[in-house]
Amino acid sequence: MSVENARYRGGDQFLGFWLRLVVDSRDGATPSGMRRVRSTVDGFRRETLDASPSAEAEAYFAELLDAAERYFDTTLTDPAYATSMFGLKRLSTKQLHDKIAGQTAKVAGMLAGLREDFPGRLAQVWLQGYSNAIPRGHAALARALATFPATAGLMPD
Repeated sequence: MSVENARYRGGDQFLGFWLRLVVDSRDGATPSGMRRVRSTVDGFRRETLDASPSAEAEAYFAELLDAAERYFDTTLTDPAYATSMFGLKRLSTKQLHDKIAGQTAKVAGMLAGLREDFPGRLAQVWLQGYSNAIPRGHAALARALATFPATAGLMPD
């Protein structure tokens, strides 16, 4: 199966993967939260990476980066994401960036906490996607990452 087929069969599987990780990370690094993240990563790998020829590994991670960037672009423009209190209060730009950075760091921290190569690479791609989509968000991301020791050294340039 080609990387393109792995990504787009039945919708954008890569974008859906990032969204599932954000949802799975809501409980934080609790045992049940980590089990959910592990299950999501393992299932995604089995369904996509293992089906792709190893020669396409870099294309695979490039598609994951593109999907991460799309996710972050959406968070910046989605009115539902940019509100709190059941959509009644619009977040300021700083609040929005802090919210996105916090969720980004939490997902990266949980992926890095799995302490394996594949989830570690996913954490790097996720953070690079944030950095590419929100270039002025480095300070907010650095603050958020500081609360997750497993992410030490993962801050993108």
